[in-house]
Amino acid sequence: MYHFHFTQLSVIVRFLADGKLPKYKGSALRGGLGRQLLEMYCVGEEERCEECFLREKCIVQNVMYAPFRVKPDFVTEGESAGYTLSCTDTRTQVSAGNETEVRLILYGDVVAYFNPIIQALFGLGQKGLGKDLIPFGIVAVRNRLGVDILGAGTINVSRLLTETGADYIGDRKKELGWNDGGRICLRFLSPCAIKRQGKIMTQFQEEALFQAVWRRVYMQHLFEGYVIEPMMLRWEAQIKGQHAELQQVGRYSQRNQEKMNLLGITGWMELENVNNGVLELLLAGEITCVGKNTRFGFGVYRVEVLY
Repeated sequence: MYHFHFTQLSVIVRFLADGKLPKYKGSALRGGLGRQLLEMYCVGEEERCEECFLREKCIVQNVMYAPFRVKPDFVTEGESAGYTLSCTDTRTQVSAGNETEVRLILYGDVVAYFNPIIQALFGLGQKGLGKDLIPFGIVAVRNRLGVDILGAGTINVSRLLTETGADYIGDRKKELGWNDGGRICLRFLSPCAIKRQGKIMTQFQEEALFQAVWRRVYMQHLFEGYVIEPMMLRWEAQIKGQHAELQQVGRYSQRNQEKMNLLGITGWMELENVNNGVLELLLAGEITCVGKNTRFGFGVYRVEVLY
């Protein structure tokens, strides 16, 4: 269980000018990354990627829309599980010299495109982020353990840390000092968009959350071609308390040429009677993220143990 592979990177950026940025920056980062990848690596002659004869070998397609090896029935065309790009810094005004962290997680064989992605982020920094096109420089790239990958202007690929979900869960359980049957708090650092009866939840619901995390874990396995059986967990955990705030995140889709508003909730949720199986699933969700629009930085949360 939890056989999927990933590489988590912390990209530290330093802004080179003053300006405004959106509160939730995932959509701006993803859009900028996609445009930069197209500019740097697209060699096709077609205006639409769907019609390009190079599509199967294209770096842009294999990063932004990486295909599932086993595609689940519920995944629509164009949806990918190849990476997540998020920033939980909610400042909307930045000054030259300010720094922030961008979290990049690559899954499965998208890890092989680490170098082009980092180069595209360097290029995005020169073009600028957000409506104000704020330029930035990348001052550090670190793996999950904090080891620098970027040094003296070169990338040390040997310091990439490729792990399985099981590796991560084991490390986090040791870090948390977990005892079965305890209390935990989930802190949602970016909007969480989970549908319940056709509508985005406006309050946290434990069973809906567990099912949504399992769905993401299931998707990451299928992305690599692992077909796994449904989890048979005892859903004994119950909500002890919560605070939820509905967030509306505007974005413009270059692909569809339209504006849209994405909904999700931030806040926290305390759970009691959490057994070991549920904890492991929720820890896996720290890596997969949860809910809809994870490719726009949604669904980032952190597990804390309460005593």
